[in-house]
Amino acid sequence: MKNSTTSIPTYAELLAVIAMHEDVLAEQKARIAKQELLFEEQKAEIKEQKATIERLNNRIVELEAKVTELQSEVARKDLRIKDLVKQLYGNKSEKGKVNTGSDKRTGMGSSRDGFNDDDKKSEQSYPDHLPRIEEITDNLPEGANPDEYELIGESRVSRLATLPVLHYVLVAVYQTFKKKSNSVIPPRKPEHVHPLGKCSADISFIVFAIIQKILFHVPFYRLEKLLALQQIVCHRSNLVRWSERLASLMEPIAAAILKDIKSAAVVYGDESPATVKTEEGDKSNKFRRTYFWNLVAPERGIYFHWTSKRNRNEAQKLLNGIKGTFVSDALEIYQYATNKLSLTWAICWIHIRRNFIKATSNKKLSEEALHRINMILRIDKAIRARTKTEDKMELRFRYRQRFLLPLVDKMRQWISEHISSPAVQTDELMLTAFNYIDRRWEEATCFIRDPRVLPHNNIPEQYFRFLKLGTKNWLFCASEWGAETLCTLYTLVYSAKMLNINPSVYLTDIIQQIDVPGVTADQLVPRVWKETREKIATERYFRMHSSSSSSAK
Repeated sequence: MKNSTTSIPTYAELLAVIAMHEDVLAEQKARIAKQELLFEEQKAEIKEQKATIERLNNRIVELEAKVTELQSEVARKDLRIKDLVKQLYGNKSEKGKVNTGSDKRTGMGSSRDGFNDDDKKSEQSYPDHLPRIEEITDNLPEGANPDEYELIGESRVSRLATLPVLHYVLVAVYQTFKKKSNSVIPPRKPEHVHPLGKCSADISFIVFAIIQKILFHVPFYRLEKLLALQQIVCHRSNLVRWSERLASLMEPIAAAILKDIKSAAVVYGDESPATVKTEEGDKSNKFRRTYFWNLVAPERGIYFHWTSKRNRNEAQKLLNGIKGTFVSDALEIYQYATNKLSLTWAICWIHIRRNFIKATSNKKLSEEALHRINMILRIDKAIRARTKTEDKMELRFRYRQRFLLPLVDKMRQWISEHISSPAVQTDELMLTAFNYIDRRWEEATCFIRDPRVLPHNNIPEQYFRFLKLGTKNWLFCASEWGAETLCTLYTLVYSAKMLNINPSVYLTDIIQQIDVPGVTADQLVPRVWKETREKIATERYFRMHSSSSSSAK
């Protein structure tokens, strides 16, 4: 038997194998180097493209700032022209302008909503939930036999028609059945329980009354007269009682809205006086000057609150629990409350501007201040128009640092140069305007450091306008309980309106959800409700009301 032996490669053979592998490795290294070079070229090209995009974005913002500056200059010249016209013709001039556009007073001309006489409205142009009633007109001679004629065509013209607000009586019929084969009577299904217990008005009617008062500023005594025109006797005392009982059920939802607002990154607040018949102190129950407050988070809602006084303690109680930055005017009570609660406080530039508008004795200084402030506000508005979404906050911060910070620094330098001058020190209104911003400079420039903060407090002030329109109609609240009820209803209605939710649909649905097991108040705040239930509730609401109105007719 032969022994099998393995041949051992020679030294020359090993060198040849190593040389061959080194050649392969060299080729791979050359290929990798070539790919790295190509990658570096692509990386440099991408970097150059990013730099180009950044330059273009910066150029766009620069051009928008230039346009804003030119618009400001045009506005100043327009004011100057109006001032000269006023000096020439007086306050009530008969020299009117030629109306080159549409007549806003009569509604003639172009209209954004599309309801014009020139439009050919089709059936599909109107909402689906509106009931359709056909009115047929034919060309048959009077007394003719229809059987002798043949229909050869028809044309349809759709118009929006209306009746006075259609109220109907909802009759709940509870039927009892039994099987024919025996006398067994099955138990009846549980009857629907009204949220207010024994009540002669359906929820839809109570919601209608609340919307008329809160959203359209119709006081209950006027609503009582409007219902009387349709021979419906409904005393305003009943409307008040139903609204108060319903508001008490929805107070947990209003509290949940407040909790949701306070958890926002930025909260805006304001207060406004109101006349209320209070029960404190004097037994004569006189009407007193009290205050409505509101807190706003634009993406979450608005909360209204009533107090009999406006002081530090009330402000501190209201702001307690806010997690982010609080924006308001520069009242001392807000400064005290934010200091006590260690909140970041930002003040409103619109209020800063108002002080300079009032200081009219020194027109040169006033116009210079207004020009600087308007430039800051307009450029910031242009920046915010390009950075609306949450993912663009970093870009908004960079834009503000680049385009607004130099203007704000120049404003600071200008204030420092003039605040000690005789022209300011001898003018009480001008000194007040300068001190207002000089003493609160860190709070005024908070929006430069935080891109989520707006430079103004317009949002809560705009929603107080609706309350003011209402108080012009009903003048006052007859009790403290009525003022608190009003705040709850305002919170729910205007939070829904702020988030583009139909308030009638929202109120009707959450009232039906109040006593459902497992449903919490946090699930019924407008922001969460819109994400989960809006589509279903809206379809059900319009389907129910369309069928009800059709059957009533």
